[in-house]
Amino acid sequence: MELPPNKAPHAIHGTVARGPWQVVEAEAHRAVLRCDLGEHWPWPGHAEIHYDLTPTSLDVRLECWNDGTAADGSMPAWIGMHPWHPRFLGGAEAELDVPLEDPATAVMIRDDDGITDGRRGPLPLGAPNRHRIDEALVGVAWPATITWPGVARLEISSDAEYGVIFTERDEAVCVEPQTGPPDATALGLAHTVQPGEAHVMTMTWRWSTAL
Repeated sequence: MELPPNKAPHAIHGTVARGPWQVVEAEAHRAVLRCDLGEHWPWPGHAEIHYDLTPTSLDVRLECWNDGTAADGSMPAWIGMHPWHPRFLGGAEAELDVPLEDPATAVMIRDDDGITDGRRGPLPLGAPNRHRIDEALVGVAWPATITWPGVARLEISSDAEYGVIFTERDEAVCVEPQTGPPDATALGLAHTVQPGEAHVMTMTWRWSTAL
């Protein structure tokens, strides 16, 4: 399976990141959006995202549906969120805490083309705060936290097996729950979705300004 490159020479962020989403339901603190997987995805399918907001939390449920028939067969899938957070908030710089089941084998090592090749290694010394990274991590022991000292704290929970941590930009940091690493199909790490079923991931944010 190959997808058209959208950041040459790679295809990144899936087929719905840049497409229009249809609002299926919308209430004061709840919304459901839908987007077809598109013509470049080899199976008929769609994605749904569900948002539930409270004064101190946001629950997100992402679903990837196989809309095919038995003749179309099962499809591989892995999904994730790509939220960006400001590095500076109220004059304070973000500090990340990402607990790992095994820091010695958490990083999915990339080859010369920047693609994960299945090997695993340690998190770079000082990462992700004193050493900036863009890495896919396995065995994230959620919740992870982003703290802007004296200003705010964000706790990020998920049922995802992986997380991409991105701190290379001066203006932002990212903690991205993912259900598979980049190129998961080639690595044999994609999930299998049968016709009429969905691959699902959840994420919850909880925040506080009473520090």
